[in-house]
Amino acid sequence: MARGGADAVIAAAIEDTDTAAVPDLDFEFDDDSQYETIEEAIRWMISAQQDPGAFLHEKLVWFWHDHFATSVDKVDFGQAMWEQHLLLRRHALGNFREMCQEITVDRAMLIYLDGDGSTADAPNENYARELMELFTLGRGNYTEDDIRAGARALAGYWLDWDNELSLEFDEESAYQGTINFLGQRGRFRAPEIVDIVCDQEACPEFIAAKLHQYLVGVDPTPERRTELARVFRDSGLEIRPLVAEILTHPSFLETRMSRPRYPVEWLAAARAVIGLPDEPDIWRYEEMGQVPWQPPNVAGWPPGNRWLAADQMLHKLSILQWTDVDPSMVDPEDPVGSILRRCSLWEVSQTTRDAIQKGIDTATETGDDWFAAVALATAVASPEFSLA
Repeated sequence: MARGGADAVIAAAIEDTDTAAVPDLDFEFDDDSQYETIEEAIRWMISAQQDPGAFLHEKLVWFWHDHFATSVDKVDFGQAMWEQHLLLRRHALGNFREMCQEITVDRAMLIYLDGDGSTADAPNENYARELMELFTLGRGNYTEDDIRAGARALAGYWLDWDNELSLEFDEESAYQGTINFLGQRGRFRAPEIVDIVCDQEACPEFIAAKLHQYLVGVDPTPERRTELARVFRDSGLEIRPLVAEILTHPSFLETRMSRPRYPVEWLAAARAVIGLPDEPDIWRYEEMGQVPWQPPNVAGWPPGNRWLAADQMLHKLSILQWTDVDPSMVDPEDPVGSILRRCSLWEVSQTTRDAIQKGIDTATETGDDWFAAVALATAVASPEFSLA
């Protein structure tokens, strides 16, 4: 942990060299044990997110998984999903254009958005649409004609299902003519389509605004959005400088308690505070509605206050109900203060303080020796702990 306060921590996060960004491991997704291995890979990803030394890189890995949302439920091929995960890990703080180029011909993405088997005679428009709407430009910055043209240019990729899903490009099934795409005319293939999209003025603005919303919890002002887009564009769509500009701006520290913790984030924090098992239980994430490789749709998990809803609170309390807590975690001389410090809660309402104290008093009056569990459960289920 960096010393010197919040600014030093932020600087250390930005300067992280990501030496362990891509793990030196692989999984054997055999036909007979495919689903068991998929669960093993998901548990590894959860553990990586919860590693106290994960820092900024893991947070960005999760962001891009949510951004380029792909579900194993449809892909149903663990090796392809794992390779996509490694792709996102490599580029999490790297170059957006390069990541977009690779994800466009990624095997899991080709399956998920039906690029596999798309031909010039019958082009599938799903990826062309989502490439512009969700991945790079946002609505209003392309036309239906651009979608149709893009789909033709992206046709020709096949996965050989009889040969371990090897990726092939069939020139004969690809479109041979010229197209008009986002104001340019030519004979384009996937690399040119991605370059044209990334060169659009809307691209750095769209990505900058989405990253700001993810990291800060609120949309940037129009002026701030323009500033961030300029930084991103001038860097050649390098992600780290954009993240640095967001995190080092005064508004980042000034805008506190504005962003609900995603379930994966809340569970990581709760595990650190209470001591959840080292081997992550996927059912905990299923209960709260967020499991890696299982987004609800191509738009990913929705941001916002839905993660503060009453059903989320009930799931949190049910998880805590079955967790053993070491009483030594709480200082009996200053139970409320020690709990808040353990939870890194420095700004809490009097209502939260009173609720923790009431839990302690109730447990003590019954003569039970589980006041620590009650007190910690109250703290981690508090509104303040549910916000980042």
